[in-house]
Amino acid sequence: MSITVYLQDDQDIDQALYLLNQKHYQLRATRWYKKRYGYFEKPSTLNRKRKKMKAILSYRNHSLSLLTHISPKNTLWLKIEKEQQFTRTGKNAAGY
Repeated sequence: MSITVYLQDDQDIDQALYLLNQKHYQLRATRWYKKRYGYFEKPSTLNRKRKKMKAILSYRNHSLSLLTHISPKNTLWLKIEKEQQFTRTGKNAAGY
């Protein structure tokens, strides 16, 4: 996938770079937050994601519990909490 930025006559390279970075950020942000705005995902995909997240958290907590000076909670930071990640909210969240 390519990102194209068209310049006006009065724009310089710095403004073009700024526009390019803005478009790049928007593309990345929409992928991550797609789950939060109620896009449909198959139930099998959601179950697979739940199992994968559960395995990651249990492995992480187990390996950190072996170290006595580190508490296992609040060590894995997520941009969206696990409950929010799988809940369906938004205008397209019919049936959830």
